[in-house]
Amino acid sequence: MSGTVQRAAEKALTERYEALLRVSQTLISIRSSEELFSVLARELRGVVNFYVMGVGIYDESAHEIRLTSYGEPGDPSRFQNLAPEETFTWWVYPASTNP
Repeated sequence: MSGTVQRAAEKALTERYEALLRVSQTLISIRSSEELFSVLARELRGVVNFYVMGVGIYDESAHEIRLTSYGEPGDPSRFQNLAPEETFTWWVYPASTNP
């Protein structure tokens, strides 16, 4: 591997670790899940290449999944809430809890 290619690879790795460090430092001060996922979507772009980060949060009292996507740039996009039985996760979870 040439010195130029190796330095570029090392720089990319360093930038990824710095992005992860920023994420971990930011997580300490966040008080809301909305802010948490917005920050994660923004900061993780320095580590992972993606267009949209989707988050599904289970609301036990309402027995529904709240879906939100975090794209770039702009506000999060909300989707219609789903019953857990209507999600991909449900296909795996009950099967793993029932012998």
